[in-house]
Amino acid sequence: MYIISGYHFNEFKVKGSLFKSYTYEVNHIIDIKERISQLENRFSDASHICYAYRICNANNLDLFYNPEIIEFSTDAGEPSGTAGKPILNTLKKTKIINRIIFVVRYFGGTKLGIPGLIKSYKYASESVLENAEYKKWILLKELNLELNYKYHKMIDKIIYDYDGKILKSDFSDTVSLNIEIPCKKIIDFKKEIIEKSNGTIQLIE
Repeated sequence: MYIISGYHFNEFKVKGSLFKSYTYEVNHIIDIKERISQLENRFSDASHICYAYRICNANNLDLFYNPEIIEFSTDAGEPSGTAGKPILNTLKKTKIINRIIFVVRYFGGTKLGIPGLIKSYKYASESVLENAEYKKWILLKELNLELNYKYHKMIDKIIYDYDGKILKSDFSDTVSLNIEIPCKKIIDFKKEIIEKSNGTIQLIE
C-alpha cells in the first residue's frame, strides 16, 4: 500500500462539460467530513461533486497485522456506477490509502452517455495523481521497553535490524525506551528480545 503527501489538482473539458479534480490526504472520518463540507461550499453551483476515499483503520487488525481498509464512493446524482466507482477503482488500482479524490463537474449542455461518463471520471481521477510522489506505507506500533543498562547496545541493534525507531529514551535506574516497530515484525521482535535477555526486558504495548 502507498500514501501520497500534499494536495493535487487537475481540470479538463469534454463536450463542454468541465471536470475539476482534487485530491487530499485524509486519515480519519472527521478529515473526510471537513473536506466534503469545504468542497460543497466552494462549488455549490456545480452540477455534481463526486468522490471516493480509502482510509486505513489501524485500530482493527487481523491476525497478520493487516489493517481494515474503509472504502466509500458516491455518484452524487450521476447515473449509478459512472462516477464514484471509477474514482474508487483508481485508488484501489494504485493501492493508495488515506486519500480522497473529488471530481467536480459543471455540465456543458451535451450528455456524455454512460461510457463517456465512466471514461471521464476515470481520467479525472487518474490525471490528478500523475505528478504525485508515492511512498510505501508501513503500519507501525508503539512499544515501551524497560531494561538493564547491560542490554542497551544489544537492544539498539535489534531495533535497527527490525526497521524500528526510538522515539524517546529515559536513563535512570534502568533504561526506558519508547519505540516504533513495523506491526508485521512485532512477533519476531518480541521473540528475539526475550531470548537474548533471558526474559528480563519488560515490554509494554
